[in-house]
Amino acid sequence: MRGRELVTKMNTRIAVVAVSALLIGIYATPASAQYGSYGSYASPYSGYEYTNPYTVPTVPGAGSTYDSNSGNLYNWSRDYSGNTTVYGNNARTGSTWNQTIDRYGSMRGMDSDYNLWSYDKQSGVYLNSNGTVCFGSGRSRTCY
Repeated sequence: MRGRELVTKMNTRIAVVAVSALLIGIYATPASAQYGSYGSYASPYSGYEYTNPYTVPTVPGAGSTYDSNSGNLYNWSRDYSGNTTVYGNNARTGSTWNQTIDRYGSMRGMDSDYNLWSYDKQSGVYLNSNGTVCFGSGRSRTCY
């Protein structure tokens, strides 16, 4: 892999992490702030969401972001159950990738090398079909 390809690949992965963090921030917002005072209630215990049919969610259901430094374009959409899907591509390199983030912050997707991956937020376990396995978070994160 040449130096420019490596830098582009690293920028792509950094950008995916940045968009993931941005979208996870949506999940950290209380339901009352996302949907209005009587719009929706997501119970962390029962695993289902009640949505009042008389209110309209105030959170956008889709969006697009372009990073001119890396050339990455991100198209995302959020469904009513709280799952967000992100499709990314880079016209300069021809790379494409995608990921889905559930309402609890766990993720799964396919990277630009067509490797399938998943991350469980509760356990901190990351698995990639290229053989990478990571446990923990922060400084205590260990990958094999």
